Amino acid sequence: RGARWFASLARGRRDPSPGTARLQGLLEEEAENTVLTSDSAIANLTIQAFIPVRPMNKPETEILDGQNIDDTSILTAGGLRLFNRLRSLPEQCSIEIICAAPESAQGLIQHLSSVGNVKWLSTGDKWPGSSVCTEIWKSHCKDNALLIFDGSSPEWQSVANYVISQKGREPVNSQEFKVNKDNLSILNESGKVTVDYNGALILTPNFKGPVVNKSRTPGKVEKIQAPEFKILEALLPPEPPKQESANIDSPETAADYLSIELGIEQSEHQFKLEEISEISLSSTCLIGNIKGGEITRDTVSSLESLLPVLPELTLILPGSKGLSPDILNKCTALPRQTVLLDIPENWLTNSALTVSCLEEVLDMKLEKIFFVSSKAAEAGQLAAKTERAIALGINRIKPSSESCFIWSEQAEASVIVESEVKGNMIGLMSSNPEPGKLGAPNTEGQYKRVSASGAEEFESIRQSLLSSAANLGIESISDAEFIIDIGYGIGNQDNYDEFIQPLIDTMKELGVKVSIGASRKLVETLKILPAEAQIGQSGSSVAPKILIAIGISGAPQHINYIGRNTVILCFNIDKQAPLMVLNESKPFPKVYPVPGDLKKSIPALQKALQSLLQSSSAA
Repeated sequence: RGARWFASLARGRRDPSPGTARLQGLLEEEAENTVLTSDSAIANLTIQAFIPVRPMNKPETEILDGQNIDDTSILTAGGLRLFNRLRSLPEQCSIEIICAAPESAQGLIQHLSSVGNVKWLSTGDKWPGSSVCTEIWKSHCKDNALLIFDGSSPEWQSVANYVISQKGREPVNSQEFKVNKDNLSILNESGKVTVDYNGALILTPNFKGPVVNKSRTPGKVEKIQAPEFKILEALLPPEPPKQESANIDSPETAADYLSIELGIEQSEHQFKLEEISEISLSSTCLIGNIKGGEITRDTVSSLESLLPVLPELTLILPGSKGLSPDILNKCTALPRQTVLLDIPENWLTNSALTVSCLEEVLDMKLEKIFFVSSKAAEAGQLAAKTERAIALGINRIKPSSESCFIWSEQAEASVIVESEVKGNMIGLMSSNPEPGKLGAPNTEGQYKRVSASGAEEFESIRQSLLSSAANLGIESISDAEFIIDIGYGIGNQDNYDEFIQPLIDTMKELGVKVSIGASRKLVETLKILPAEAQIGQSGSSVAPKILIAIGISGAPQHINYIGRNTVILCFNIDKQAPLMVLNESKPFPKVYPVPGDLKKSIPALQKALQSLLQSSSAA
């Protein structure tokens, strides 16, 4: 059943998107004078692909092609893209797939063998989450093979960085790759680079890859019993907390809601900053993240989850060079000590540089070091370098005197697993951890700034990273806090320019960081926005705090990739559009429908927001 479900997905794949075509064009430009691999050269290329699977947990039985699929094994979204990329490789490439899965996944495992040999690490009747795969996979890496990992989610990205670093290799992020005569051409945030056949790739969330249905000789399945691992309890994830009922049914009430939830009219606190030469830390710290000069949403939610159980927690913010501590105004809870670590923000495009600076300033005797979900690569690399236990996708914790009980999201949040970690650990928080019960906001915290002494040493590298990232012009919307999601209902480019762009400009004037998302039709049919903005099965998964959906009908391939904790303000002329009536069939994500002609409702929303801007200026 799993194989049939998987095959139906694979058959439904579309031609490469415009964004993918652009990436492929850059690679072809680089390899224009490169002789493609001969059969004998390709025969020397051995690939090990580490593909994760997950259970399909559904609250209701679902039928697909006449088959009951309410208890089926499927690939993760990134695993599916990796499998399709393997199908496009030449027949002469030697491919071995490494997959840890329970006995119920036998049909899916057999389907994976259609592209090469499969080493099936059977886990009996237990589902192996990302933390389990971390320990299982590292013992099966070959020294003379190209290693390829799925990095489409923070947990799997951290696993990949951990395993690769444990093997003494340098992880390379890849948005696309091409096989040349003696090496691989890679496209990533740093531009176009080459990697030896014995390198290690992590396919990023932006990875698409050409989908070519080449016929390959089926391989064999080697079944190996995976080592025993301990799980205290596994549960279905709890329902998100119910949103308080609000009267949002017009552009004006939507504007009022946005002004409160996005902090447009928030009061600002003053922070007294102390310059220090070294950090004095408690036993636990959280490594947060800054992006675009603002503290990220996952940093705020991680603080809300950890502070109630770890009141002595220290928050460390790398990449805060030149920034004021006023960036902390977005935090609903603050620790007793916050340290701004002076690393230029653009360094954060290179996780190895960030890890080196963290090693310099952190006391490695710390019992627990937590990373937010947007720092997944750094968590994996630091855990490997310091030989610490790593816990991934942490939803909540309960510390004790000798160990730490952890509830973590596994198998792409299909289940919550409770486990126990003893000794020093490094943890990666989930994108939406369970919030704790917070007391009164802290108003007397210590705010300090410290510099890494090796900062100037890497200045030339920083400039190079800044230049290449700007030239590439690709940015993921996966960790955005506020998204305006545009659908086919907008009609054409003229309507976008007349109605959507002024709304975006107004939000920016109000100090709101806006990310723009799009449906597949807007990207591929109307061609108004680039592929990097696409949300959905063939784009990115997102989990913003608030999403404004404009002209989005609500196809499952789009809506199923929006976080359950997101609040959606849906503007659509069709009162019966699937997204407008979504909460009639399921409670999450919470949707507030705002019916009306977009040519009237969107200008009305902008006008209401403009009045907030004028009121703020008058005050």
